[in-house]
Amino acid sequence: MPVHALVDYHNLPPQIKGGGPTSLARSIDNLVTSHYPKTREINIRLYGGWYDGTGLSRDGTRLSQELGASFPLFLKGANGGIRHVQCEIASSLFDSKADLFPSTLRHRHGVDWYVRDPHPIRCVDQANCTVSVVMKWSRKGCPTLNCPVTSVEAFRCLQQKLVDSLICCDLLSLAIDDQDSPVFLISEDDDFVPALLLAGLRGASVWHVRTKPTKVRIYDQMLIQRRVKLTSL
Repeated sequence: MPVHALVDYHNLPPQIKGGGPTSLARSIDNLVTSHYPKTREINIRLYGGWYDGTGLSRDGTRLSQELGASFPLFLKGANGGIRHVQCEIASSLFDSKADLFPSTLRHRHGVDWYVRDPHPIRCVDQANCTVSVVMKWSRKGCPTLNCPVTSVEAFRCLQQKLVDSLICCDLLSLAIDDQDSPVFLISEDDDFVPALLLAGLRGASVWHVRTKPTKVRIYDQMLIQRRVKLTSL
């Protein structure tokens, strides 16, 4: 019986991600075998924006090299059995690996998507608060008279695309098509709750794995009612 672990990689805390993929895989192996001690195969998929406009991103290249050098792992269980642990970056659907998704890491321009309040209530100097300058950048471009530079030209950040929907698709196809194989979804992101609920409603064996055990959560009771199992990494 294979077990699948779907990891929202960039959602992991630094102390978990910082140990590298081998340390992460061993932590996942310990978690899985604590619930399924007879497991002989664990398939781990790491989800993120691994491809930019030219090919593998810097993070994607580095991680691919680490995975190629370290996996598969062959771990010996307490009963003498050997577990096969594989780990890969998720660059396509699990059920359609020939269809590679390029450009899952893209530049987003401007600042207007996160500037909302020109007067933060805890500001100690409302009269000279510089947030208003940022607001002007966001709405009109440079606040300096006659400067033609817009916020789209001046500001940009990297943004992941398709990652959450890819995780949801893989979760549902793996959990529902093969209900004998448990699926562990490792993420703090509430965006995956609907997919988890649907998998639970269809009778799949799915686990929502959290990395912040003390965090208060809104949807736990709903997940439990739909037979989604909750645990922490």
